[in-house]
Amino acid sequence: MDYHVATSFYHPIFEITQGPFVSIYFETSPYGLERQKNQINLKNAINKLDKHELSHFIDQLNELVDDVNFWNQVKSGLAILMTPDQNVIYFLPDPVKSSLHVGEMLHILPLLRHFQQLTEVQLLLLNREEFKIYQGTYHEVRPLAYPNDEPILSKDVLGTDTSQRYFSNAPGGRVQGDDGKSTLSDVDMMRYFQYVDKYVHDFVSKESQLPLVLVALPEYHSHFREISENEFLMKEGIKMDFSRFSNETLALQLENLMTPHIRNLLQSWRDRFRTAQANGQASDFVEDVLSAVIEKRVDTLFINRQKSLHGLLNLEDQTYLIDEKRENDLLNEIAILALKAKSKVLVLDEDEMPTPATCAIITRY
Repeated sequence: MDYHVATSFYHPIFEITQGPFVSIYFETSPYGLERQKNQINLKNAINKLDKHELSHFIDQLNELVDDVNFWNQVKSGLAILMTPDQNVIYFLPDPVKSSLHVGEMLHILPLLRHFQQLTEVQLLLLNREEFKIYQGTYHEVRPLAYPNDEPILSKDVLGTDTSQRYFSNAPGGRVQGDDGKSTLSDVDMMRYFQYVDKYVHDFVSKESQLPLVLVALPEYHSHFREISENEFLMKEGIKMDFSRFSNETLALQLENLMTPHIRNLLQSWRDRFRTAQANGQASDFVEDVLSAVIEKRVDTLFINRQKSLHGLLNLEDQTYLIDEKRENDLLNEIAILALKAKSKVLVLDEDEMPTPATCAIITRY
C-alpha cells in the first residue's frame, strides 16, 4: 500500500471532497513482540469494512498486515486516513480509542485532540554560536529545516575577522560593525541574538503562528528576552544547554513546562467563554452552535469528546436536522466546517469544557 506519513495535524488530504472516505484508529504497541496484536487490530478493522463492500480499500489494507517496515514505525496509537486515491498514516505517541468510520468526510476528532493548538509549539534552541528550530508537542519534538539560505552560525553572521566584522540587524543585509576580540564579546552576543530574533520571527513564527519556547542556558534567557520583539515568544522557557540533551529529554522538559501552561490556557478559554456568554456572543445550545457553524460565524468551537451528536447538515439552504438514529458523527462534521472557516476548534474532555454541554461556541460577531 502506498501511503504518506504525516507528522503534523494538517495534510492536503483534508481538502479532498470526492469520497468515500475511510478513517481507522486503534491502539498499537511499538514492541516487536506485540506485533501480532497490532496485526490483529488491523485485521479486525478490515473485517468491519467488508460490509461496506469497499474492495479497493480492503485490498490496500491487506497489504499492510505483513508489511514489516510499516509495523516498525508504530508507536502507541495509529490513524489511517484513506480516500480513493490517497492514504495518510499518523503514528501517534498516545493510545487512541479503536474506531472505524466510513462516510463522506474523514473522521479527524482524535487527531484534533492530539495536535490541537493548545499543545503544538515551536522551540528555539539558542547559544552564542548557533540556533536550531524544533516543533512538536510535549510527546515528541522534531527538528525543522531552516526556511532559507540566510546565515545561521554566529561566525557567519558576525564574521570571524574582527577587523572586518559585519552584521545586520536583519537577515538579508549586513553593515560594518566594531572591531573586537577574537572571541565573541557580550556585545557580539547581543547582536547575534538580535539577528536570530528577527530571523525566527520573520521566517518561522509569522508563518506558523505557534507559541515559541526558548531553550537556552539560564544566563541567555534574560539577554534574549531583553531584545526580542517576537510576540509569539512564551514568557516561560526551558533553561538548559540543548547541545547535551536528546530529543526525548527535550520533550520531557517541554512536558514539564507545558502542563501548567495548558491548564492556564484552558482556564482562560473558559473565562473568555463566560464573558462572551454574558455579552450574548457565546452559547452552548446545540441549535445555536449548528446555525453559527453553517453561517461561518464561529470564532471558537468547543467539542466535548465524551459526547456524541447525530443528524444532518444542509449547507445549500443552511438548515440542519438533529436525528440520533443516524450513524454519522455530526460533531466531526461541524469541526471540519469550522476549520475550513478558519475557526479555532478545541476537542476537550468534559471537565475541560466551559460548560457540560455537547458543544459550545464563541461567535465572531
